[in-house]
Amino acid sequence: MAPTSKTGDGPLYILAAGGIVERQDHDARRIAVIRRRRYADRDGEPGDRVLPKGKLEPGESLEEAALREVGEETSCRAQITGPPLFCEYEVRGVPKVVAFFRMTSTGEKTDLDQSEVHAVDWLEPREALSALTYASERDLVARAYPELEVPDEEVGS
Repeated sequence: MAPTSKTGDGPLYILAAGGIVERQDHDARRIAVIRRRRYADRDGEPGDRVLPKGKLEPGESLEEAALREVGEETSCRAQITGPPLFCEYEVRGVPKVVAFFRMTSTGEKTDLDQSEVHAVDWLEPREALSALTYASERDLVARAYPELEVPDEEVGS
């Protein structure tokens, strides 16, 4: 849980964790991009497209939260393969910090949170850059895959 302000008005920041989850298909490396039910995409259509992530539960480490959220939102088990990359943005005026761990899919689960997730797409990293709704996550994918040599204007809003 994030620290609250001295006046108790609310959190100083929101802390969350997630994953850049990879799997190797026969033709390419792909990453999980989820379409959520609750928010709109850049084109105004229902269902923004994001990397799997969520807030920490009490007592959870960043790694535990990331693995739990990936399981709930992609229905796949994963293994953390690298240190986190961080992104920051504001939610209703409160800074949100998200630690995204590089992960590899190790198998499927059956407990996809269908109340929150409409679909899971496995996209090549360059495709994910075009599909992701938010510039902060497009920037994160560009940083995670520097070999893509993505121009700044392709990442921006």
